[in-house]
Amino acid sequence: MMVVSQADEAAVRFSVERSATVPDRVVLRGADGLSSRLILLAGYDGPGLPEVLTDVAVEPDGTGDSGWRLRSAQGVFRFRATTVEQIDGRPQLWRELHRPFALSARERTTALLLLKLLRLPGATWLLRGWHGLRG
Repeated sequence: MMVVSQADEAAVRFSVERSATVPDRVVLRGADGLSSRLILLAGYDGPGLPEVLTDVAVEPDGTGDSGWRLRSAQGVFRFRATTVEQIDGRPQLWRELHRPFALSARERTTALLLLKLLRLPGATWLLRGWHGLRG
C-alpha cells in the first residue's frame, strides 16, 4: 500500500500534463524552492483533471488493486492506474557530494587558459597532463 502525500507542504502547486504520444499517462509536476516533484500516473483511466492542483495526496482507493484516489484542494478524483510513482528531486542533497570535485578559483583560471590555448599545437598534451596531475 502506497500513499503519496504533499499535505504537509501546502504551498506546492502541481501542473497537470497529459502526453500527446502516450494518452493514458498523466504527469503532475510541482516545484517548491530548490526541489521539484513529479507524480507519474501510468495507465490513467479517470476523469479530466484541472490544469493546476494544490495540496495533493494520492492513495489507494480500496476498491481494487488498480483503484486510486487523488485528493486535492480542487476536489477528490477517483481513477484507475497501472502504476503510480513519486519522484522527488532534491539537489541540495548532492551539494555536499559534489564539493570535493569542484574546481578552485585558481584551477578554473588555469582550465580556461588551457582551453584558450587548445588552438595551438601541443595544447591537447598540456591539457591532458594538467588533468592527469589533478588526479
